Amino acid sequence: MMRVDIYGRKKCAYCKAAKTLCEVEKVNYNYHQLDEDYAIEELFEKVQFKTFPQIFVNDVAVGGYTEFKKWFEKKEMR
Repeated sequence: MMRVDIYGRKKCAYCKAAKTLCEVEKVNYNYHQLDEDYAIEELFEKVQFKTFPQIFVNDVAVGGYTEFKKWFEKKEMR
């Protein structure tokens, strides 16, 4: 079973888009809100990044929303 973790922040359109993509694709996900569920330093320990959201599939960093969307498109082609 696929596990998706989305690390986002408030007022982030791409964070919302990532959650919507999961809902459309009927994929369960865990959403983690910056400063409520995690500190930015904790996320930097996992991955070096510059943008939000940061998305992990089965604990592997996929990247942000654009990379996540491309990941889904590749999965659908198989």
